[in-house]
Parts: sequence; structure tokens; C-alpha cells
Amino acid sequence: MNTVFTKIRFRILAIVLLAIIPAILLIFYSAAERKLQVSRDIETNSLRLCRILAGNLQRDMAEGQGYLKVAALLLQSRSDSAGICGEDLSVFLGDSSIYLNFGIADSAGNVLCSAAPLPGSESLRQLDWFGRVGTTNRFTVGFDFQGILSPEATLNLALPIKREENGSGPVIFSVMDLNWLNRLAENARLPQGSALAVTNNRGDAVARYPDPDKWVGKAYPLSRIFGDDPAPEGIRIGTGVDGVERVYAHAQAPGKGNLRVHVGIRKEAVHAPADNALMNQLFALGVVSVLAILAAWFLSDIFLLKQVRALIAATRNLAKGNLTARSSLSYDKGELGDLARAFDEMAETLQWREAQLKESEIERAKIGQAGRTQTHDVMPGEEAA
Repeated sequence: MNTVFTKIRFRILAIVLLAIIPAILLIFYSAAERKLQVSRDIETNSLRLCRILAGNLQRDMAEGQGYLKVAALLLQSRSDSAGICGEDLSVFLGDSSIYLNFGIADSAGNVLCSAAPLPGSESLRQLDWFGRVGTTNRFTVGFDFQGILSPEATLNLALPIKREENGSGPVIFSVMDLNWLNRLAENARLPQGSALAVTNNRGDAVARYPDPDKWVGKAYPLSRIFGDDPAPEGIRIGTGVDGVERVYAHAQAPGKGNLRVHVGIRKEAVHAPADNALMNQLFALGVVSVLAILAAWFLSDIFLLKQVRALIAATRNLAKGNLTARSSLSYDKGELGDLARAFDEMAETLQWREAQLKESEIERAKIGQAGRTQTHDVMPGEEAA
């Protein structure tokens, strides 16, 4: 059967391709290991970022509680709580990029004074934390999604100042800005499609990046927040409220706010570095393979097929009866050199034997001729005698 696969050149190419297969398998194995390692690194870094953000929230709430305690002590030393408002509360506000406002409200929820202008005149009774601070008479953390204290969703800290016997009394509160989360997300250069969020224990989105205006103040399904295990921190794969599947890391911020920070990295972004490395390695291997195949194609003609063709031509000439046919190849070290030497020696042997055979035939012909001549030279009488 004479097919292209029986030719030496294609067999050489097949050997080259078989030699490349282990490299391909090794590349895929390395890519799988790299993908696993990159996934672990991203998960670890995401969880570390969650812990940092949760720590920052806890620190900011602790600082805010300290500010409120100092202000409450100052107010307790005065008979008129509202008298400390304007100038004194603005000292706490200062140039802070975290706190948007400090203020005092009476037991009915009416704001007595504020360090910064309020967007409206609504009563604080609409905020759930105001009722809790009156009931517990303790430091309370809450949220404002209605825009009463700020046009944007904010984290509110509240502390009672002086309580009457009936439990009523003024409350000092602070308004904490959560836009720092958005700024942090922008500066963190997270992969495209990533998401940052802060939720409370009810699942309300306190802050979110991106699209804070779209999601802040809305309740997240708890199953999407905590998964099957509401541990203080962990990593899971889930679908966000925007329908995008991500690898989520979450960590709970210590303190009364029951806040939980979430960092979600899109699954495609998690595997993108390893996939890109795999594509680059496969491309490099493809280039090397093409060069190897081209080298095998052309160099096989120079170092192998040329000699093989010379031997084939010499063999055909020898088969036609040309005993002077020789390979005309150098007897260099190697299998082809040995084959050329063996062929030439065989041709010389055949030529020598052919010459010996011809000489023997000539000798036999001479002997036969001599015998016939001697027979004709004998006389009849001599033959009778």
C-alpha cells in the first residue's frame, strides 16, 4: 500500500508531532495548576480586602462612638442641650471625609441643631434606629435610606445624652459617609465586573459598588449574601443581585452595626490570568511546532532523503544489470554511511563475481574448442589402429 503515511518524510513529521504531544499535555497541566493557584490567591486577597474593610468600618464606628461620648459629656454639663449645637458640633465635623454631619434631636425626633444643613425637616422617628436608641438607652448603629439626614444613604450613630425619669431625653447622632467604599473600589483597580457591598443583618445594601444609586437601600436576598453557611467570614461562589456569577468573599465587621462586607470577583476574571497564560504558551508552542515541522520537512531532504534517493537510484541501476553502479555517497559515520558502504561493497562483489564467471565461461569455451579441434585432427588409420 503506497500512501503518504508510508513515506519517510511523513513518518518523520509524525515523530515530531508525537514529540510535541507531551509538551502540550504539560502546558495544560501547568495551566490547570496555575488556574488553581491564581484562584486561591484571588480568594485569599479578596478575603483579606474584606477583613480590611470590615476593620475600617469597626474603627470608624468606634471613633464615632468616642466622639459622641465626648459630645454627650459636654452636653450633660449644660442645661441647654441645644446651646452646644452650631459651633461646638462643627468642631467634631471638621474636615472629616467620613462624617457628613453631627446633630442633636429631642425625644420626639425633632432635630434641635445640626453642624451641617439638613436636606429636609422630617422627624427622625421615621428611622428605625431612633426608636431603638430610646428603648435601649445605649449607643446604637442604624441607617438612613430615606434621605432624611443626607441625600445619599448613610450609616448613623446615635447616643442618648441625658435621660429624664420617664426615659425621654435628647439624642446626639452622627452621619457617616459610605462613599469611601466606592472610592476605594475605584482606586483598588479590581478586575472588570467586580463588586463591593456592605449589608446589614437584614440584607439591606448599605453601600455598593458599582451602581450605588441602583442598589443601596434595597434588600439583598439573604441566601445570596450568606449562602448556606452564615459564618463570620468565608468564600463562596454565587450569583449577585445583578445576575452576575462571582467568587464572593465576605467578612463581618465587629460592633453593633452587624455589618458585613462583600467582595465579588467575576469568575471569568478569576480565571482570566491563567487562561491568558495558557493561550500564550499554546501560541508559543504552536510557533515552535510549525518551525520544527518546517525544519523536519526541509532538513530531512538534505540529511536523509537525498541519500536515500541516491541509494534507490543506484539499486535500480544495479537491478538493470549495470554492475558499475555505485551509491556515490561518502562513508561518513552513521547508518546511512554504513548502508552506502555495504551497498558499494555488494556491487563490487557482484561485479567481481560476474567478471570471474565470464572468465570461467571463456576458459570453458577455450577448453571445449581445443577438444573439438583435437578430435578433427586425428587420422582415420590412426583411429582404426
